[in-house]
Amino acid sequence: MQLRRLQSFVRIVDRRSFTEAAAALGLTTSALSKQIKALEEEVGAPLFRRSGSVEPTAVGRLVYERGKKLLKDWDALVSECRSLAGSPAGKLRIGASTVPASYLLPPIMKRLVELHPHVELSVVEDGSEAVLHRLESRQIDVAFVGSRPPSPALQYVTVASDTLAIVAAEPVAARRGAPGSASLRDWVGLPFILREPGSGTRQALEQALERHGISVSDLKVAAVSSSTESAMALAEAGIGVTAVSRWALALPRSVTVVAELPTDRRFYAAFEAGRERDPLVRMFLDAAAAIYP
Repeated sequence: MQLRRLQSFVRIVDRRSFTEAAAALGLTTSALSKQIKALEEEVGAPLFRRSGSVEPTAVGRLVYERGKKLLKDWDALVSECRSLAGSPAGKLRIGASTVPASYLLPPIMKRLVELHPHVELSVVEDGSEAVLHRLESRQIDVAFVGSRPPSPALQYVTVASDTLAIVAAEPVAARRGAPGSASLRDWVGLPFILREPGSGTRQALEQALERHGISVSDLKVAAVSSSTESAMALAEAGIGVTAVSRWALALPRSVTVVAELPTDRRFYAAFEAGRERDPLVRMFLDAAAAIYP
């Protein structure tokens, strides 16, 4: 049996959709269907009911339960083999949300390249929810994100903390006087550039505002942006104010910090539960701890 076919089958059952599973695996629906047909030929029985809905048969449920355990055991075996082999080798696939990808990850990557030149690194950037989705789908090995939704399938390690800065171009900031002279509620009245729902920055902003009795629905939304850099560019253009991670202010910016919002926000390295001994995962955690002690 090819593990890839079993992984595909488990993904379909988890998503209850051939289309969503194919997208998560980077396959066409036709290619995925061929894998399932080949798997059915191997086990000698249909795995799904042919009723229009994605429902496993009794055999399918058995293959699903045993298959998940088999895949987990295989990952554990690979991890142990890598540990016995000594120094890490292979490919480390990293997924990062926008703030870690742009500002926190580069120094970690530099250290990894210097210490482990034989390890191939790949990075994909997306929103926190999407990155964790990739991790659960085993498309990446480590997620570097700004939120940690509870999941029994994942483990999280804190890498760094954060504070939100409310920033604006000087003409916009001047509408409310000198920075720090107005209350947070005064700034709420200005046009606001929000990050998209699901981003760690958006979640941190919502939680910070709630502590002041303010809802995002109270804001006068001028735009919604898919990244910190685009939100910053809109703020620099005078569109309105925006909330960004303090890490984003390490680069020269044509904006004024008009307020700061303390948050409980942390940036986390997330990985599949049980892979804490995997040399590649350990390699990333050690490099992150060295850069952000």
